[in-house]
Amino acid sequence: MAQEKEQKPFQPKGWIFDQLPAFAGRVLPPIILFWARTLRLKRYHLEHISKARREGGVIMASWHGNTACPVYIQRNRGVSVLVSPVWLGDLIGSVLKGLGFNLIRSSTNFRNIGELKKLIRTLRENKDYAVALDGASGPNRSVQAGVITIASLTGKPIILGYAAAEWKIHFPTWDHYELPLPFSRVALCVTEPIYVPRRLTDEDRAHFDVLLKKRLEDLEVEAKDRLAAMKRA
Repeated sequence: MAQEKEQKPFQPKGWIFDQLPAFAGRVLPPIILFWARTLRLKRYHLEHISKARREGGVIMASWHGNTACPVYIQRNRGVSVLVSPVWLGDLIGSVLKGLGFNLIRSSTNFRNIGELKKLIRTLRENKDYAVALDGASGPNRSVQAGVITIASLTGKPIILGYAAAEWKIHFPTWDHYELPLPFSRVALCVTEPIYVPRRLTDEDRAHFDVLLKKRLEDLEVEAKDRLAAMKRA
């Protein structure tokens, strides 16, 4: 099977598109909060996040297409998020800012060394960081190297999250973005902290690439099993 290619960013032009991010930042956060409060959401293993925060901060990661519920539970906590410096990043960043997140503008490949240094300073100040494990433009469910690099440079653990929803829709996007429908049962699970050593060889990077993907696949199975148990209860 051929590997999915990284998607080119959508860069529309025109007055309406210029104004849309700011409009979305004002209008969408209250709608998102109303939507989320209708969900019958159960959370599992969140004590791992609380413990890691007490010990100095955490890097929270999920697949890009499965971020809706993780974003909701981490709102208004001063969590920093990486937002791509493109129009879609402006749109998403405006909404996330309205939900109480701090924005860091850079690609997930950290081509901009200044933004990489800013992110490292943020994490070393005992702040949390949330990231899509497969980046802002894919390939879908393919681990990007950036999160492994940041975990290594800062010593912060990675905690993975996955939400399984009873009723949901998938958008026709590169990540097959999943949105739980109102009043749906949702099981949200997280892993134990995963620590990456300070000094990484190429073999280490390959190991953690495989490990993170496997842990998140296992977590998806657990979340779906938890959801099935909720439906039987």
